[in-house]
Amino acid sequence: MAPRKPNLLLLGVDSLFARHMSCYGYKHLTTPHIDKFAQGATLFENTFSPHVPTTPGYGSMLTGRDCFGTNTVALRHKGPIEGCTLAEVLNEAGYNTTSIGFSGNPASRGFQKYLNFSGWGSLSEGRSPKAEAHNATALPELRSLAKDDKPFFLFLRHMDPHSPYLPPRPFERIFYEGDEFDPTN
Repeated sequence: MAPRKPNLLLLGVDSLFARHMSCYGYKHLTTPHIDKFAQGATLFENTFSPHVPTTPGYGSMLTGRDCFGTNTVALRHKGPIEGCTLAEVLNEAGYNTTSIGFSGNPASRGFQKYLNFSGWGSLSEGRSPKAEAHNATALPELRSLAKDDKPFFLFLRHMDPHSPYLPPRPFERIFYEGDEFDPTN
């Protein structure tokens, strides 16, 4: 009997800067759960995004090509990206593939299932618990995938630090230290 293929979980967090993560030396404890995970994992200290903004960046991450190799260089890219995506490769290898929070983006091509979540928190909607809404969608899907005999690839695209940055209370002012906010701290 052949050994079971590993399950794969890819966690993307849009607009999260290493310089504001405590595991990379930021003065505030901003990422305690990631810090704990990093203690038993490999922490890469010199990583770079292949491109900004999101669409070409994720396109590069999910194809292994740079933005010119995917022919995707703009945020609101119209049309398909070039190259085979990780989800497509894994589909052919017998994986169940699900993406949460990434439907409609050309870089997300190839997943068998796309699940969106509410609570992006636009300026007109006010503050919203993005991560809680995302996890409320992700956890049932993870449980379902884990019960299946097939291996799975689950891509979780979290949006908490992304603009508009409107964290739920009490996090909106947790590091506020006076009248001025300095985003470089």
